[in-house]
Amino acid sequence: MASAFFVDDWVIDNFRSALVVTPSGGSRLPNQGEGRTLVGGGLAIAGMYPAAQSTHRAMSPGIFGFRLRKYRLPDRIKMCTATFAKYFLCAFNLVFFLVGGALLGLGIAMYFDSTIVSTVINMIPVTGNDSIISLLASSIYVLIAVGAFIFVFGFFGCCGAYRENKLCLSIYAILVALVVILQIAAGILAGIYSQDAIPAIKTKLKAVIVTDYTGSWSGNAASLFVETLQIQLECCGVDSYTDLQNATNWNRGSKQVPESCCFLSNKASVPPSYPNPVNSSCPEYPTTSNSYYQTSCISLITSYVSKYSTWVIGVAIGLVLLELICIGAAIFLKNSGEKAV
Repeated sequence: MASAFFVDDWVIDNFRSALVVTPSGGSRLPNQGEGRTLVGGGLAIAGMYPAAQSTHRAMSPGIFGFRLRKYRLPDRIKMCTATFAKYFLCAFNLVFFLVGGALLGLGIAMYFDSTIVSTVINMIPVTGNDSIISLLASSIYVLIAVGAFIFVFGFFGCCGAYRENKLCLSIYAILVALVVILQIAAGILAGIYSQDAIPAIKTKLKAVIVTDYTGSWSGNAASLFVETLQIQLECCGVDSYTDLQNATNWNRGSKQVPESCCFLSNKASVPPSYPNPVNSSCPEYPTTSNSYYQTSCISLITSYVSKYSTWVIGVAIGLVLLELICIGAAIFLKNSGEKAV
């Protein structure tokens, strides 16, 4: 004789609308208090039990495999889950709403008020500002576009969750799904072309030095970038300091290296301050005791990429998982049919 096991009334009551209940292969919902025979693949649960009986009921396990029609979460669990989803989405997207609004406002202010751009330009010690102005003008449009997208993204997520608006939640889920698809595509492309990235950076840097580098903060974005790179990474040249001597626009005179390759007394304030070597003779007579002239910039870039790539991949995966949770929460809140508290 099969041994009996016990299940709480709560489990039975919540499965009453979920199980196909038939004695002979048909299906119907059981009525409360009547004898139940649940058949499907051999599992039989039988007995006459009034609604007010004890909190446990004996059940014969039989052969496992009954059929399920549709499982519904209990109303209390459903309401609690909907409430959690609502406030999670509100809090998470409020941050994006505020950040996006700030970026959008800054971009619009910079577009209509040229004094902001002028203030930024005046902080950079260059003699010719045309290329810098052009670069900042382009960045304004990028700032407005990114800020607008983040603002709209946060608006639909935050307001849609707070008001439990199905249309806003649907748009939000679609936007997040598009972001996830783009991130996955970017990750795949990065994996495919990762071996070509460093050689491409190396070739581009050498070309920029030959055609645009002037040896100081003197008028173009390319020089400013190379100078900042050498100061912050504490390196000199792409492969070696001799790369800098190939610069066609650098009037170097007797200098072997620019000031940015030397040990600086004011590194923390560069820019906007002009680099000031600890040893004034360093540009003409660089040594390992007064400069980084034997340190390759490309080797340091490769080292940094190798060191932090695992962290970048981990953060990217975590971000995608968080976005998938947001999509799931939005869809659940949209379809729950329960008014969150």
